[in-house]
Amino acid sequence: MESLKPTVTIGPLPYFIQRIVKNSQPRRPPAVDSSILSRIDPELVGSLFQFQKEGICFGVSREGRVLIADDMGLGKTIQALGIAHYYRNDWPLLIVAPSSMK
Repeated sequence: MESLKPTVTIGPLPYFIQRIVKNSQPRRPPAVDSSILSRIDPELVGSLFQFQKEGICFGVSREGRVLIADDMGLGKTIQALGIAHYYRNDWPLLIVAPSSMK
């Protein structure tokens, strides 16, 4: 990071950030919860891989507030649809996408 000087000023992290990082523990995705998946269309659930089911359960455990950042081709869209389907009674739903995806 020395090569960034003098353009960038590097200082210590604030104490509250250090405390949060020190006290935080890595989160493991929750185990697949059949009560969550039972509220989602069975045809959709049947087409999911195990890691996608775990992703949906994680998204639901975070009340739908989740950033799905898997690599391309791993099923971010299908996971997002699963989470959206879980919350279908709370719709309307806003989907933001590039115009090329419409």
